[in-house]
Amino acid sequence: MLVEAKRYGRDHKVGVSLVRSLYGTLCDYQANSGMLVTTSSFSKDAKEFQGNHEYQLKLRDYADVASWIQRYGNRKAQ
Repeated sequence: MLVEAKRYGRDHKVGVSLVRSLYGTLCDYQANSGMLVTTSSFSKDAKEFQGNHEYQLKLRDYADVASWIQRYGNRKAQ
């Protein structure tokens, strides 16, 4: 799995070009899957492109990152 992370502000959505680029890298490296993670969100076009490759590409936005941090923090407290 290839993972690419982008630290963007809330008003700077990740566009389809980055998702396409990750898909091209995934194919070039013959990886099974790829994930693009951002502190922002994704454009409509980016989500549509991912939908065409839903088994190979995953998109994770601010809500996902916040959830991961919260779950990790809860696990460390136990």
